Amino acid sequence: MTLFLELLLDMGVISAQERARDQSAPVAERTQDLRQRLRERTSLAHARLEQTLAAAGQFDTREGYARYLTRWRVLQAGAEQALSAARAASVIPDWPQRRRRWLIDEDLRWLGCRVIDGPGERLSVEGAADIFGIAYVLEGSTLGSAMVLASLAPLGISAERGGRFLAAYGERRGAMWRRFIELLTRAGADGLDVERTVAAALHAFSVAERVLGADAARPTTPPDSG
Repeated sequence: MTLFLELLLDMGVISAQERARDQSAPVAERTQDLRQRLRERTSLAHARLEQTLAAAGQFDTREGYARYLTRWRVLQAGAEQALSAARAASVIPDWPQRRRRWLIDEDLRWLGCRVIDGPGERLSVEGAADIFGIAYVLEGSTLGSAMVLASLAPLGISAERGGRFLAAYGERRGAMWRRFIELLTRAGADGLDVERTVAAALHAFSVAERVLGADAARPTTPPDSG
């Protein structure tokens, strides 16, 4: 099972009618439309990212897993820096509890990799729409991570042994996602820019696809496979 499986199961293909929906639609309809458009308009990006992960075989060995963590850290670090600088907590009050880059660092150290604290991927964040679009990708990535973590058990990886990032939120995973969707829905009702939110999410997916497929982002020290 792959990282975004649960999101992929929840996706469809946007219809011409939905794409052309008039902006004067009732608030409740526009609110539902925000989540639906995010889900549908990012479906191809989800699929491309899944293909990138599958092609790289990053969950087949400890070295591959360390490579995945190293690459995802580029996105996670850059996104967290940009979102915090844009005061993400003003629209996502529990944002500090959603920061997870430090868990990647803990996992890399457990794997025997030296962590170099780089600046991360630069992301532009100028308002609530950008915040929600990028956070949609980061938070969505937690949904299938429990299944990914389970698939790593043959490599000796668990929530306590190199899998803290994938195990983030633990039993609160579903509740954290529902809370994020509640905040997104509320923002949609208040007139959040749908197109800009979608564009921010698509850009975050594009960055993820690029960094996860980059040959240059490898662990500084190969992990011990024993």
